[in-house]
Amino acid sequence: MEISLINEQVAAAQCAIQILTAIRDSDIPKMIDSLSVDERTNCCKYVYLSMSNPSQTPSVNYGCLLKWQNALYEKEGVGVIMRCLAERKL
Repeated sequence: MEISLINEQVAAAQCAIQILTAIRDSDIPKMIDSLSVDERTNCCKYVYLSMSNPSQTPSVNYGCLLKWQNALYEKEGVGVIMRCLAERKL
């Protein structure tokens, strides 16, 4: 994979995490309701990506990300987690 593509992916992930953590806790369920199933899956992927390597994202509010994960689970059930795991690239 080209370095520029990797840098773009990292920048996109960081941007997504900044947006997710900027949303107030009380607005998380409303935001999730407004997303499609695919968008919820992608959101969950970004949550898990940021929590998988805390050394790369030391300033992230992990408590907020856990609230996102919980809200996604409440809306989609285990399906959202299974889609994230099934689509992981080895």
